[in-house]
Amino acid sequence: MSRYSKLIGFVVTIALATTIFAQGGPPLCAELVQTGFGLIGDTLYPGTPEELILDGFVQGHSALLDIDPGCIRTGADYRYFRTPYAETVPDFATDWIPLPYENIDGGGDGDIYLYTAGIKIESDSAYSLQELWLMHDWHYPSAVTDLDYMGEDSLPAITLTWGRSFDSASGVYKYYIYRADDWTELQYIDPMTMTPHDSVPDIGAAGYAWTDRHVAAHDAFWYAVVPIDKAGWMPRHDPPRIQGHASDAPPDMPVCSFLKPTPRYHTGSGIWIYIDHSLCPGRADVEYQYRRYFVWRDSLGLHHGDFITTAWTDADSFWFPTVPCSTYSFSARAREIDSYTTNWAHTSPYFPLTTNDPEPPGCPDTIYAVSEGVDGIHIYFTHDETNDCGSGTQGYLLYRIPEDNLSSVIDNGTNPAIGWETALGDTLWHYLVGSDTGGWFEYLDRDVLDNVTYYYLVCPYDSAGNVNWFDCGDDQVDTATGDMGVGAPVPVEFELPYAADSTIVANFIDTTRCDAVEVEFEWAPDMYFSYGLNHIGPILINDAVDIPGYYKYENPDDGDCTDDDSLELTIYGLHETYWYIRARFIDENSNVSDWSAPLLCARIDNTPPTTSSVLSVQSLADSVNRVDVLIKWNPAVIDDEGVGVEGVNIYRSNAVGALGSVIATVSRHDSMFLDTDPDPGNNWHDNVYTIAPFDYLGHENISGGQGSFPVIYGDIDRSPPTVPEIVSVSVGHYLDEFTICWEDTGPNALSNRYTLRHAGDFGWVWLGDPLLAPNIELGSSITHCETFPIEFFAGSDSLHYFTMFASDSRTPANQSGWSEVFEFVIPENIFQEYIFHLIAGWNFISLPVRPANPRADVIFPGLLEAFEWNPTTELFDPVEVLEPGHAYLILVSGTADYGITGIPVTQVEFDDIGPGWWTVGAPFDTGAGSGYEYTGPGFGVTYSYDDITEEYSDTNILYKGEGYWLLLSQIGDFYSESDMSPGSRKAIPDNFDIDWSFAVDADGVPLEFVSSPNSEPGLDRADLVLPPTPPHAELSAYIKAEDGFRYSRSARPDAEWTLVLPINTRLTWSPDDLPEIGLVLTCGGKTIDMHASGSAVLSGEAKIIAGEKLPTEFALGLTRPNPFNPACEIPFALPENSRVSLKIFDLNGRCVATILDNEMPAGEHTAEWCGKGDDGYEMSAGIYFCRMETESFTATRRMLLVK
Repeated sequence: MSRYSKLIGFVVTIALATTIFAQGGPPLCAELVQTGFGLIGDTLYPGTPEELILDGFVQGHSALLDIDPGCIRTGADYRYFRTPYAETVPDFATDWIPLPYENIDGGGDGDIYLYTAGIKIESDSAYSLQELWLMHDWHYPSAVTDLDYMGEDSLPAITLTWGRSFDSASGVYKYYIYRADDWTELQYIDPMTMTPHDSVPDIGAAGYAWTDRHVAAHDAFWYAVVPIDKAGWMPRHDPPRIQGHASDAPPDMPVCSFLKPTPRYHTGSGIWIYIDHSLCPGRADVEYQYRRYFVWRDSLGLHHGDFITTAWTDADSFWFPTVPCSTYSFSARAREIDSYTTNWAHTSPYFPLTTNDPEPPGCPDTIYAVSEGVDGIHIYFTHDETNDCGSGTQGYLLYRIPEDNLSSVIDNGTNPAIGWETALGDTLWHYLVGSDTGGWFEYLDRDVLDNVTYYYLVCPYDSAGNVNWFDCGDDQVDTATGDMGVGAPVPVEFELPYAADSTIVANFIDTTRCDAVEVEFEWAPDMYFSYGLNHIGPILINDAVDIPGYYKYENPDDGDCTDDDSLELTIYGLHETYWYIRARFIDENSNVSDWSAPLLCARIDNTPPTTSSVLSVQSLADSVNRVDVLIKWNPAVIDDEGVGVEGVNIYRSNAVGALGSVIATVSRHDSMFLDTDPDPGNNWHDNVYTIAPFDYLGHENISGGQGSFPVIYGDIDRSPPTVPEIVSVSVGHYLDEFTICWEDTGPNALSNRYTLRHAGDFGWVWLGDPLLAPNIELGSSITHCETFPIEFFAGSDSLHYFTMFASDSRTPANQSGWSEVFEFVIPENIFQEYIFHLIAGWNFISLPVRPANPRADVIFPGLLEAFEWNPTTELFDPVEVLEPGHAYLILVSGTADYGITGIPVTQVEFDDIGPGWWTVGAPFDTGAGSGYEYTGPGFGVTYSYDDITEEYSDTNILYKGEGYWLLLSQIGDFYSESDMSPGSRKAIPDNFDIDWSFAVDADGVPLEFVSSPNSEPGLDRADLVLPPTPPHAELSAYIKAEDGFRYSRSARPDAEWTLVLPINTRLTWSPDDLPEIGLVLTCGGKTIDMHASGSAVLSGEAKIIAGEKLPTEFALGLTRPNPFNPACEIPFALPENSRVSLKIFDLNGRCVATILDNEMPAGEHTAEWCGKGDDGYEMSAGIYFCRMETESFTATRRMLLVK
């Protein structure tokens, strides 16, 4: 089913229903006839999902569809559908009609449509089940190019070559080759009467060649190559032609006397005629005779009159005299001297005419140019189209000449001036004779300027190209002046779009240069002037009008019509709103301009904005014993119905009721202001604030409520809190924490909250940098003491600085000033130094101290990369900042020592981690290392990494500066502290039973294989596991288990191991050290007896299987079961890798099934036969034979299939 079958899915259902339920007669059908569309079908987009098989092509835009005669029924109605390619819904459908055919129009060139039909008789209906895909083709293919020939003496033969033709739709199908003795026979190709000599199919090549071998020596023929497309289109008129010779010698061609074409019209006293040597090659033994025919015109048509015949001459041209306004035809004949004479010949195959037309047409009868106001200038003229004795009037050229250019075109009234051709310019209008105008012509010139006079010139011309330029005086020229109305005033925008009182002064520019004589004005509170309209005028534009309390009009006109004028209108008594003003002009011809654009608008505003009361006044800690005051208000209630709010002034005084002075001006959108220099008097109560918004006209509202710190707000004291005092800082016994204590003597000391700031340098305290001097929110405190981790001192030298402020418990909270800065002397024994001894390559490290700057590139200058293991993703993540207690793989380019100083890391602790691989760091120790403790189910073991050998080993001691891998079997807790005794960890014990073991070297990596009865297939206490490989490192060989870990030693109860090997890994072992048990190594279809060989080069996954011995000979076992139904197993043994064939034969010796025909590894194998033949059908019950074949072995077993 094609991808378009869904289009007619519903009609298929109807058709099936009709077939089932119709009573009597054949079922209805609506198939379309699939013949008669073009020459051939085609396949579009072959080999793609869009592949489409076309049924044919339609010439033009109409497809004539016919119902298949076998589907036509008496009394039926039909319906026809058209669906565009790549669409799923028809774009056209007819109504139900009684005709079994229909012509569907509208197909574009190259359009592809699916055409289908339907049939209906009463309630029964059916639709097309077959698809009819057609492409429309409108055009002929293009003519061939570069047609040429080549003669061949040795054959003889004539070979044609040409360039390909192109077609816009269906594509070129073939090239027809026509041959004739006379080229005139090929001027029109009639496929009904002319048979092609041969044809060449189009294969899409750029060029083609064809050889005519049906020629004799010295033959010469005319050839035409005509393309035809798949729709049947072919160009028939004047196809490319060429004369081909069968040899390089001149052909035996008869003489001829065809003339070159003569011009249809000529001037002067005569005309030359020429023999066309491209059709009649010149020869020394040929003479010519020429004849001139005189032709005239009357109501009966063309008539031949006298003719003149020349004497015989060897000249191939001749000059004949002609008479003006006369028409002639010419012919010639040729003869071989003392031999053959041709007939009279013209410019074959036509009868040529040429007329002597020396003069242009006569003058127009009259011309009128009339101004039509804003529509432009209308030009009318009359002329007798037959007023030309020769070729006849062909058309008229209309030119427009501005008055300023007139002298450069016409001199002394009607004579052409020197250089008039350039000054005349482009044609305004060009009229061709042909329609029935009765000799009356008109044109409307809309592109004219106001008050500019134009001259309009009409120039008749004839078919000979003669133009009547300036021969007719006033009958050829008329003038008119443009009157395009009057322009509108130009409004001048206000400098400010508002006014502070009830008066507006509006200005307009008069650009009409004295064309406008009156002016009108309108103003309204609506930009569309639909209500509240005020109108004045018309007013004489140069008058001055003053009506007190209403308006005043002035025009300081200077009387100069070469410049613009300014008009001024003052309007009084306007109420507060937006006002829109416009104006328009009237000229002396009563033309009224458009209204000016209503862009001149002004806003009357006499009142100040609304204001907001102070919502809150809040103190914020600023510096030692000083605060800033934050004032908040509601900007949403600040508004101005006039020109709008420009800003808000903030006033401050020292008493309620007093306005004070402006301390700041802020945006109308601001909702708060921070006073950074308040008055500290009366515990900051001498600060009373007023919010005063103002508009763009300066109207200010100072009537809003004031805000300040009330001494008592209800029963709550709203004063800022008392500044606390830091009294002590002390370091804990383990050097891992410190405690800070302070005093608060204020009335709300127990409910206040506190904020602490600390820094390692006094200059950082007031920088406001959260990294150098962070703030710590302490909340409320009963003891007024807090304990912090010792890391706070990281980055300090010997001193650390503290300050704090108090906040009350209200909202918004008031803050005190900052306390005096407390200087703390850090004990000398807090800081320790450590030296990292790194080698070139990967190093596994941890931070034993907390440095001032924990960035990896600061601690290790020249660092290449740093990574940390992510146990969640089981990948290495790049890191920039290092943390104590974590382990990192870092890459450096050379061996070097790196020193680091900081506070020692005394504890490393991780809770609820595992299972799987984790990385941990070591705490600072005094030299003997530190132990660790794992708490939880299962076991946890640490591995150290040797940076030099790049090998791992398990350990129970952690050394400062080193990184460690931690393997956990389940979720648990890890803890280590400085100098902690080792041995309390849960590790993998070594007391497991071993049956036997052996070792394999994999390119230098030792792998150990252990058989243990009390081991498990996955990770257990008998295995050695490899931690993850460092980033970018290549994986070495390892043993793979079900849990995904990489093993270097694997103990299993089933004695079967899987190895993962890099490409071309060389495995070596000692057969003498292997246990006395069968051991085979398999990989990639190969099987190796490890007792018989000591090495192998393998890649990918391999298996070592114990307990298996390779067979010592080939064998085909008994099938099981036997008899069987429906399937049986066929065992066979191979002592070596072999190609094996297993086939099933019947009692007639015929092979009915091939079970196996492949390369197989050595070992025991089992194949299965399901009782079916190679064709997929089940075999009948009976006796069958299974035959096994290798290069050196053949065996057969009998089997019985029962049913």
